[in-house]
Amino acid sequence: MKKSNIAIWKRDWFLALILSALFLVFSQSALLQSLERFAYDWGLRGSTGVPSDRVAVIAIDDESINNIGRWPWSREIQAEMIDLLSESGAKVIGHTSFFFEPQRDPGLEIVESIGIYLEDFGLAATDFDIEGNPTSIPGYGFDDLCTTINDEWPILEPDEDEDPLAFAERQAASVENMSFAIEALELPLAELHQQVFAAVEALDVDQILANSVAEAGNVVLPMFFYIGQPLGNPDAAMPAFISDTSALFNIQDNVQAAQNGLFPLESVAYDVPIDVIGSWASGIGHLNALLDVDGGIRSEPLVLDYFGESYPSLSLLLAAKSLNLGVDDISVKLGEGVDVGALSIGTDDALQMNTFFYTDQNGVPAFQVDSFYDVLSGNIPASKYRDKIVLIGATAVGLGATQVTPLIRQWHR
Repeated sequence: MKKSNIAIWKRDWFLALILSALFLVFSQSALLQSLERFAYDWGLRGSTGVPSDRVAVIAIDDESINNIGRWPWSREIQAEMIDLLSESGAKVIGHTSFFFEPQRDPGLEIVESIGIYLEDFGLAATDFDIEGNPTSIPGYGFDDLCTTINDEWPILEPDEDEDPLAFAERQAASVENMSFAIEALELPLAELHQQVFAAVEALDVDQILANSVAEAGNVVLPMFFYIGQPLGNPDAAMPAFISDTSALFNIQDNVQAAQNGLFPLESVAYDVPIDVIGSWASGIGHLNALLDVDGGIRSEPLVLDYFGESYPSLSLLLAAKSLNLGVDDISVKLGEGVDVGALSIGTDDALQMNTFFYTDQNGVPAFQVDSFYDVLSGNIPASKYRDKIVLIGATAVGLGATQVTPLIRQWHR
């Protein structure tokens, strides 16, 4: 057998070995990662895709701010929009505003104090009708008032030679005057107490929004995680209205994740919607955008970890809800990806999905984008959003956050 005279460094396998070694050495280098980002961006720019016509965006834009008023708006405005979309048959509503703090009208506390005063002094009390709505009734103080008036009311004596019938009529008139004196206070105070109910209902905008979210039954709200490695125990447990409805429990480990460290990104703290609003949401998902070293966004963490608990992104929840699925239908495959029903989504080791971006076509946005004001005012009929996945978010100057994507600078959140 004739031996090859080709030098070892000229052989194909040797070249492959050298390239493999170089790849291992430089795989985590800034240069190679920069090349990967460039290749990803270039690939997206060269790709074509047809965006889903089921997705619609309602933008809190400059036109809306100019017509409705300065931000933040009263939450009853957000409630009105949710009512419109719900009544029109929107499939699912994703609101990207953070409702982390209460919004209380300065007059609400004063009005509530009037109601407390009336009840504390027994001038009015609260009862409930057959539908469970609060209604006003006379307070315990009127029983005491009746007793006092009865005790103190002048006792009539018949005049000399007064006709008995005339005296009886005079007695009846006296009793009627006594009853009228009580009713003159009882009825107006009960009405005042009822008006306090109406005022509280009109001024409590958080409750107004909560009622709309509850009535719609398909509103998904955002939360926010602070990414970091926990060094101890959490400052606070996740509120039950989130952990019970939005935490992911179907976790699969097919790749020995514990041994290889293949887990979602960890977090050390969170901000969530206030209870009165968040507790009625159909789901609550995180709205965390992770930037690359160049400030661009190329991926989204579909799942984040909070002290051993897994929570989905807002977009993942919206996708599930649009397929008539819930968190129980989401399967997390550590180090591999996420399944939503029969839909499999591939990710990196940390369950981050590479995002796809669509460019405008001939000056027309890839997705429907309508002004919040135009929808609210009826210039655009809400029926347009029937069976749509509707996203409500800010694009106005100073509200929307401009961020870098592989294609263009666009608003996010």
